[in-house]
Amino acid sequence: MSETASDLFAGEGLAVLRGERLLFKGLDFALPAGRALVLRGANGSGKTTLLRIMAGFTRPLAGALTWAGNAVSEDTAAHRARVAFIGHRAGLKDALSVSESIEFDARLRGQRQDEAQAAMARLGLEPLASLPIRLLSAGQRRRVALARLALGGAKLWLLDEPATALDAANEATLWNLCRERLAAGERAVIASHGAVPLDAASALEMDRHAP
Repeated sequence: MSETASDLFAGEGLAVLRGERLLFKGLDFALPAGRALVLRGANGSGKTTLLRIMAGFTRPLAGALTWAGNAVSEDTAAHRARVAFIGHRAGLKDALSVSESIEFDARLRGQRQDEAQAAMARLGLEPLASLPIRLLSAGQRRRVALARLALGGAKLWLLDEPATALDAANEATLWNLCRERLAAGERAVIASHGAVPLDAASALEMDRHAP
């Protein structure tokens, strides 16, 4: 694949200030379709902050993001529409049931109820369908968040320690989902201290960009 500007989600010269501390500076990346970028670094190196910048939630102190050669800052709403973000918190509404949460996301994406049910089945959530989110364990909440990803529709996955609280079987499902979406031409950026078993991945070492 030719890595032209029209292929890339890219950042150039990114710098971030947290309080009075400069987390990183001079950070560049270029992510073509069908590839993953794994963020590595010590706690506090800025991995989560970089994901939030990539999602359009946080502005950098310096530098710019581009998608297909166009500045993300010119249309932040359009960029957020192409992003699926899973942070340390799953971003779920406690009052909804498991099925209501996933079906709500499916409707937002113009998808059918049977597609929501297939996503639930993929993550083994059918026995929990009627339970409210507030009663779920950390691992079950993470599976609901991943089921929402399994619905598809996002061009860029931003995942912060996505395997946290998952058992071995569901962690395998996570990586299989990632492989499928990368094969379909989507992209992923994954912050992780653990192994990321994806062949179509390269690493960005955050510590190299510390001031």
